[in-house]
Amino acid sequence: MKGHFVFDVKQDGKFKARFCTGGNLVDATGIESTMTVVDTTNTRILFIIAAANKQETLIGDLSSAYLHAMTPERVYFQCGEEWGAHAGKIAIVKKAV
Repeated sequence: MKGHFVFDVKQDGKFKARFCTGGNLVDATGIESTMTVVDTTNTRILFIIAAANKQETLIGDLSSAYLHAMTPERVYFQCGEEWGAHAGKIAIVKKAV
């Protein structure tokens, strides 16, 4: 399975990096997995609807829930030029950092 890094600048100016794998290239028959993402605009609309209906709103932030999570999978990649002296070497991912 191929993987790649995604770099982003969030609305609050923070820089984020994420390592993603090409799960669409693998036969996932029999594997259960879900990933949900809610757009900021949709979230705000839901807050307005909740307030209009006098509902209590609870918020949780899981942005760093896997900050130090160990990975049971065998994940590796070839370092690009951005790795400086390590460019071209094979890196093994043991845990999220």
